[in-house]
Amino acid sequence: ASDIAAQSLLRNYLTHEIDNELLSIAGGSIPRLDRAGIQSDEDYFEAHKGQGAAQSPLRNIPTSTSVTLLGPAGIVLGQIGGDLNSTEITTHLAVITPERIAKSGDLPFTIEAPGSDFRVLTRTLPSGLGSVVVAQSFEDIDRTLNRLQGLFILIGLVMILFIALASRKVITVGLKP
Repeated sequence: ASDIAAQSLLRNYLTHEIDNELLSIAGGSIPRLDRAGIQSDEDYFEAHKGQGAAQSPLRNIPTSTSVTLLGPAGIVLGQIGGDLNSTEITTHLAVITPERIAKSGDLPFTIEAPGSDFRVLTRTLPSGLGSVVVAQSFEDIDRTLNRLQGLFILIGLVMILFIALASRKVITVGLKP
């Protein structure tokens, strides 16, 4: 019972940490995305030479967190990051509608997906010309929880073995004349 409680507390803690990371990324990226969008690798050397980072399109983020720019109709206009995940968030963006964005407000929510779920934060661009989806896969959390579960099973088996040996010793001592 304590291992289930520990896993639940750990999952809640890690989910809260993901939420903080999503809020941080969204807060710093939205003004830049609103002004310049997401730049593809092909456009990198051609466009925006000599412009500062604040006005140039966002090019990449080396993390498992992904930032996706959606147009007003919900079409993916660009995506960066998320290359460390085994599943891309773009295959699960159909559930993110303008109504869902308005309903979630500034709070992260979970998209259930086969394999690992995604924790998602959506924000409408200040210009109103689309929205930004910042997502983090639960893949790492699931892997951590599976390792923790294995550890708890191992500890449980060791404790059962210890209790069995102690019981055998008590019975042996108690049956001596």
